[in-house]
Amino acid sequence: MSLASGDLDGDGLDELVVGTPQGGIFSPAKIKVLGRDGKLLAEAATEHRGWLHPPSLAVGDLDGDWKEEIIVGLSSREEPKEEAQEEQCWPPGVGQGVVKVYKFLGGRLVETGLRFVPFPEQWAWRAPNVAVGDINGDGRLELITAPGPTPMAPALVRIFGIETQEEPSEWEVGPLTAEWEVKFSPSHGAWVGYGANVSAADVDCDGRDEIILGAPPSPRAKGEVVVLRPEAQQEEEQVFLAFSQGRGVYVAGKDLDADGCAEMVAGQGPGPKGETMVRIFRGDGSLVREFQAGCQPAQLGVRVGVGAMGD
Repeated sequence: MSLASGDLDGDGLDELVVGTPQGGIFSPAKIKVLGRDGKLLAEAATEHRGWLHPPSLAVGDLDGDWKEEIIVGLSSREEPKEEAQEEQCWPPGVGQGVVKVYKFLGGRLVETGLRFVPFPEQWAWRAPNVAVGDINGDGRLELITAPGPTPMAPALVRIFGIETQEEPSEWEVGPLTAEWEVKFSPSHGAWVGYGANVSAADVDCDGRDEIILGAPPSPRAKGEVVVLRPEAQQEEEQVFLAFSQGRGVYVAGKDLDADGCAEMVAGQGPGPKGETMVRIFRGDGSLVREFQAGCQPAQLGVRVGVGAMGD
């Protein structure tokens, strides 16, 4: 299950958004909105096809109406264009990873007109990981994407603007504004693969969000976190080890103590010991606290999210 939270209806309290994987032909993957009491407020079936990996989620106010939208990364059945299939020898029936945006309106999840493929390459057919953040400090959110967990996918970050001046049904993705490739350290061999987990938050209090990357759920991944500062004079990267065990790291970011600087929240990735450890770090990578999120082993790791759910 994937999760995110945000104020979808403008009442000042966050709702919880969860994504469930496909459970079979008659049990499609779903996006669900839950209230602070756990009550189901809305749900929508999606085209996502994935039994082990749920859709990826992010929440942010893209159009400035004080109500946050839901950004979803899906592993779609949509076939790539014919010329792309010919150029890249695309296997038939694989589909593509797509990004869609939903609004929560009148107790329903409504699709906007925004739908695009951030990674048209052959290795990126699983759901892309998504985040939103104000990278350049202009007060508008950018869409941040990284490939989902396919074996040959690099840790490639792509940032796009979102054009929301028209009605939601006519929203469009803007041009690619930036791209970086990060090299995670493999635990063995020379290749990590499986993309990257991604979030964004202002961890150094400069008014611009940094990109937080967690190592992917690769058999060769360590528990590394990379912080990218795209607006630095040089493309500054900060790397620290969040966990010494497990394969990869799930990441989130938010100002948890109201000091004006966001903290980074890291959930332990999948591994044979199945621990569900969550750690909170400052922007410099120093540990604030840690806790166990569950009592039972969870070999797929523990996904994390942050939000203001109320007292």
